[in-house]
Amino acid sequence: DALFDGQRLNDLMWEAIDRALKQMRVQCQQLLDMVYWRKMSYEDIIQQIPNYTTANSAKNQKGRCLTEIKSEAIRLYNQLRNQ
Repeated sequence: DALFDGQRLNDLMWEAIDRALKQMRVQCQQLLDMVYWRKMSYEDIIQQIPNYTTANSAKNQKGRCLTEIKSEAIRLYNQLRNQ
């Protein structure tokens, strides 16, 4: 049934995203948590994470983290689909 298949693929996508989040580096987990869930400003973030010296360095790292998680989630999704 097409509806069931669509729901299954949606469930697999969320499972892949969840796994990718859990597997990513702690630094990326912290940064994405601060940006998206806590809604912190980059100025506040650079005060809490000493690796970032400027707001731009934190923004650039966020971009790298998002690229990393997207690639991993796609890889995991394809792996789950083929099981």
